[in-house]
Amino acid sequence: MRQRADNDYLSLRQVAESEHAEIYRTLRFNLECLMAEQELTTIAVASANQAEGKTTTIVNLGRAFAKTGKRVLLLDANLRSPKLHRLLGSTDERNVRPGLVNILHGQCTIQEAIGLTELEGLHVLPAGQSARDSFEMLSKSVVDRLLSGLKGSYDIILADTCASLAYTEGRIIAACCDGVLLVVAQGKLKRAAAEKLNDQLLQNKANILGIVLSQANPKEI
Repeated sequence: MRQRADNDYLSLRQVAESEHAEIYRTLRFNLECLMAEQELTTIAVASANQAEGKTTTIVNLGRAFAKTGKRVLLLDANLRSPKLHRLLGSTDERNVRPGLVNILHGQCTIQEAIGLTELEGLHVLPAGQSARDSFEMLSKSVVDRLLSGLKGSYDIILADTCASLAYTEGRIIAACCDGVLLVVAQGKLKRAAAEKLNDQLLQNKANILGIVLSQANPKEI
């Protein structure tokens, strides 16, 4: 599955019938077809490097699913450069909302950390209050338990990750989820790096669902 994505993560709210919004509806439909064939409740959105469009993709795709009446959770598992707390009205770069980090440290419950967005059915579990080296706590067993505890409450969970080529925790999240969407920015990722990431994810037994091509010029596709 190959899909082109745009750069505006608020597109479904701002221009509901825009070409960009339709791209995410198409991506949602492609995933729904896969869901009819296999269990896909948790999907990691990964890329080789930062700034390739993971957060853009996860937010717009989450909106597209929520628009159909699904209960959707956006999970910010990118503890190195979290962004999803901004959907909950927090513009503080220090990310002062409680979230995943605080759950891992036993400082709050999952229910206390999850926040609501302006779109019904779309919820966010932010990264939480930053703590040095918190990403070290993201072992496979810890992530498996977390996702298992969330699955019963949501139709689909979309996990934002850090750069998977550079950081192990990105690959851990991908391996723990039912499937992985790879986001590749057009013209920014060398073929050798893409093949390396693909090989690493396959070695970790990740279920690669397809590629989302972001930051693309339609004339070059």
